[in-house]
Amino acid sequence: MPRLPGLRRLFRHVDSVDRVQRDVDDEIAFHLDAVTAELVAGGLDEGAARREAERRFGPVDQHRSSLKSEGRERLTRARWRTALDELRSDLGYAVRGLVREPLFALGAIFTLAIGIAANSTMFSVIDRLLLRAPPHVRDTPEMSLVYFTRPEGSGRAFTRNNTSWPDFAALRDSSGAVKDAAAYFLAEGSLDQGPAARKVSLGLATGNFFNLLGASPALGRWFTPAEDDPAATEPAVVLADALWRGQFNADPAVLGRAVRLDGRMHTVVGVAPPGFHGPQSLRVDAWIPIRTAAGRTIGADFETSRNWFWIKVVAERRADVPLTMAAERATLVHQRANRESKQSDSLARVVFASMVPARGAGVERTPGIEQGGRAGFTPQGRIAAWLGGVAAVVLLIVCANLANLLLSRASRRRREIAVRLAMGVRRGRLVRQLLSETLLLSLASGSVGLLLAWWGSAFMRRTFLAEMAWDSAAIDARVVAFTLCACLVTVVMAGLAPALVASRQDLTTALKAGTRGGGHRRTTLQRALLVAQAALSVVLLVGAGLFVRSLRNVASVHLGYDASKVLVADVDLGPVFAGANRDSVDVEVDRFWAEALERVGHLPGVASAALGVTTPFASSWASDFKLPGRDSLPELRGEGPYVNSVSPAFLATLGTRVTRGRGFLPTDVKGAEPVGVINEEMATRLWPGQNPIGQCMKVGGDSVPCTTVVGVMENSFRDNLREETVPQYLVVLGQATWQQPTWRSLFVRTNGDPAVVAALVRERLQTQRPDLPYAHVRTLRSIIEPEIEPWQLGATMFGVFGGLALLVAAIGLYAVVAYDVSQRWHELGVRSALGARPGQLRGLIVGDGVRHAMVGLVIGGVVAWAFAPLASGMLYRVAPRDPVTYSIVAGVLLGAAAVACLLPARRAARVAPADVLRGD
Repeated sequence: MPRLPGLRRLFRHVDSVDRVQRDVDDEIAFHLDAVTAELVAGGLDEGAARREAERRFGPVDQHRSSLKSEGRERLTRARWRTALDELRSDLGYAVRGLVREPLFALGAIFTLAIGIAANSTMFSVIDRLLLRAPPHVRDTPEMSLVYFTRPEGSGRAFTRNNTSWPDFAALRDSSGAVKDAAAYFLAEGSLDQGPAARKVSLGLATGNFFNLLGASPALGRWFTPAEDDPAATEPAVVLADALWRGQFNADPAVLGRAVRLDGRMHTVVGVAPPGFHGPQSLRVDAWIPIRTAAGRTIGADFETSRNWFWIKVVAERRADVPLTMAAERATLVHQRANRESKQSDSLARVVFASMVPARGAGVERTPGIEQGGRAGFTPQGRIAAWLGGVAAVVLLIVCANLANLLLSRASRRRREIAVRLAMGVRRGRLVRQLLSETLLLSLASGSVGLLLAWWGSAFMRRTFLAEMAWDSAAIDARVVAFTLCACLVTVVMAGLAPALVASRQDLTTALKAGTRGGGHRRTTLQRALLVAQAALSVVLLVGAGLFVRSLRNVASVHLGYDASKVLVADVDLGPVFAGANRDSVDVEVDRFWAEALERVGHLPGVASAALGVTTPFASSWASDFKLPGRDSLPELRGEGPYVNSVSPAFLATLGTRVTRGRGFLPTDVKGAEPVGVINEEMATRLWPGQNPIGQCMKVGGDSVPCTTVVGVMENSFRDNLREETVPQYLVVLGQATWQQPTWRSLFVRTNGDPAVVAALVRERLQTQRPDLPYAHVRTLRSIIEPEIEPWQLGATMFGVFGGLALLVAAIGLYAVVAYDVSQRWHELGVRSALGARPGQLRGLIVGDGVRHAMVGLVIGGVVAWAFAPLASGMLYRVAPRDPVTYSIVAGVLLGAAAVACLLPARRAARVAPADVLRGD
């Protein structure tokens, strides 16, 4: 006789742990009682017979425990077999159901894949930037990145991650807070020289840097503290893995080879492990000792000057000192040293931040002070964190949309579900079957979402985060695990409520319903989901609008110079004239740049060219500054003034306007009367209500001659777009004695394509001398671009996510309204038969959908209004509660809702009363 599937299951009893234990106890008792009775019948008394039976049986408790354990294991295996059988059956049922409705399945998968892909994309970026320590860097509670936060005007505080060498030395040696500290600095350098030179990113580090971070070299060794010596004739270098593989073909024999970096020979002593770029996310091609290069890169007085904030610090705090106490000790040492040297950083506080940026800093915020930046978070990192939250909102909208589709589908299947329940299917089993459909949809969406996330992550890395070091794959095991978790969360969020609603229907009503009653009108849950989608879309669209307006404000801000057509060329002449005395270096540098101005000035596409010591958004300098008759300048404390030494054509080349007096003339040269041009802010602060033209400034101290103010220029941005206007002034190159002779940048104004002219300028400079390192020529706009990138990233991604949210919400509204029209077909036919005009029917359908959008608009507007101030630190010259943005969002949402309802409304207007009534 053939076996019938499930026949044994039909008659078996339901096992449980208690039943197994009772069965074991009963079986042992029966066995002992039987043996005891047999022995009593043989002539033993009952007590002796019982003892003999127990002796023959053996250790009763041990056998009882063993049998119970075996019974529980058998029960567990049986339950797992049953669960797997039911899961296999449920999945098969789900597959058959989805195959019967391919359009529903494809639409649900596509919609859900959008939300999952958005979250997986953002997680792949956030995970690398914020959630884990940089590769090969030790992450312990004591390891810290060191930040400095100081109060600025308007009740704000600004946090930075760089400091001067003396402040680093004070923290390392005398704070009592750290066990060890290392310094590093990133700079652009040159590999090889002449026409073969190529640009590289150099990491300058102290000798203890690598061991402090806990990194191990992949080949060779790190350089040591003893090799970090300014007197070294051929300093050591450690190559990054990418440079070793790309430039040196991964040759192990590279160890001991001499390579030319920045015009100086270096000996290769090691190769860094793949992915190691120090404690930051920026790419590094090679590591060299910091003190051997700083003298030429920063200046001979780098170890004593507190005017240069250049190095970054990583420290290992003492384990026996609590975090807050360590910060207080380090702050006291830092402030005391700056007060003694009369420096403006005497109000800065030291902040110890985690190696993992998401953990942030471990000190409390200063009461009443608004942070201008968070320790451990780059602007891109802060935007990425916000976008992670935005992606989660998109997933919520997608889940609400899918839940609405599942509710509509369950409505169409009322009779089928009622029949299954009437035949004895348990409600819990039915819920599992319906959830299995959502699980299949979610897993399929997750697979598609991973493909989209791979593309999206690569696009973000290439477009918005190109300066970051991306050595790992865009999609790794952590991203896959996150995507799987997102799929499971989606099953619960989108599938549980529809499954519970479908399993709790009235069987009598459902079984009696005919075709016309096979559905039902929109439920309260469906209405709530529609409103929720609209509300969440409003929140995202408001964020997108605020960032778009911020980006527009950034793009339209007047910088005080015209950066669109200006090139900046940098050539490190320090290695070229190394070893020469100061006087000869001065002469040779002047001759080189004079020839460069002549050669570049005659190139096609060049309108003018000039020299300057500092570059906007790249470098700045504050020199000793005195005014005759004034002992101090308290009104400028902590805010400059900042000086630049330039050639006469500088103002015209950058496009900076002179508002009073005159600019520099060709006769303003070395040896002539010292003259200067100040900005409007400096004129207002130093000579309020007076004419600054003709005033005397002493740049460099009391003993130097007067520099006469001959003109006032417009205010310009110095370092970042959020800074308050600071006093700045210009002096003539050669008349100032405070700068190193090799500090020069060539500024070129073009009247043609900047990219074409940049290639010509670089070729002309590179061939001027055969021993030159790489001539780095770039647009001034590209130097400023990193400041603009956070707003570009925010505007683009908020716009994309906001647009996706609006699209998904509109599709969801369309699907629900279209299904609602199909369920109300008979009602609409009756209305038409009673005299309702097509326009009235269209208005009925569109009005119903728009009302849901309006409710969502109000709720979303209130939520956005309440939480918008949290994003104020990332906006630019736009209020977080900007009424124009809210008005535009309202119009966009209501317009999208009207369009989404229009097609179902047109179908409703074409209802034929005769066909509907004939169907009755």
